Amino acid sequence: MNVLYLIIFLIILDLLLIITIIILRYKYKNKLKAEANKLFRLWTEQMLEKEKENIKRELNDIFNEKYKVEFERWKQEFTHKIREETLKKSGEVLKGKVIEQLVPYFKNFPYDPRDARFIGSPIDFVIFDGLRGKGKIERIIFLEIKSGKSKLSENERKIEDVIKEKKVEFRTIYVD
Repeated sequence: MNVLYLIIFLIILDLLLIITIIILRYKYKNKLKAEANKLFRLWTEQMLEKEKENIKRELNDIFNEKYKVEFERWKQEFTHKIREETLKKSGEVLKGKVIEQLVPYFKNFPYDPRDARFIGSPIDFVIFDGLRGKGKIERIIFLEIKSGKSKLSENERKIEDVIKEKKVEFRTIYVD
């Protein structure tokens, strides 16, 4: 009989333990679920942030690589164009400098070419009008040759202003 009481006692004890586990499980189930959800959200956010950083890095690398390729292509294209333009301009400048020196020999040049002295810079010519043909210098002309739409440089304008203001002198320097 003692054994029977012991078995009944153990069965009741097991039932109480099972009921306690069920109650505790039910009671803490929502808390555990909430904590698990919280931990999962935190882990998910961390993983998303890492993935976002990886994607940013990859996109940045792709963009930089594409930018480098595009820049190199642009540089090659425009280096070629700039060289062509530079050669064209330098050819035009050289042509202009040659023509400047030949202008006195053109038929529509209004002065006797023998009276023209090429200086080149900062003014192209000084014309001693009448020096060769008439034997008498009637006037001295500072002459700048331009072509197309080119304009006087800043220094050329300054020289023009000084001449217009009649701030021109003749001096002699004797050297021992």
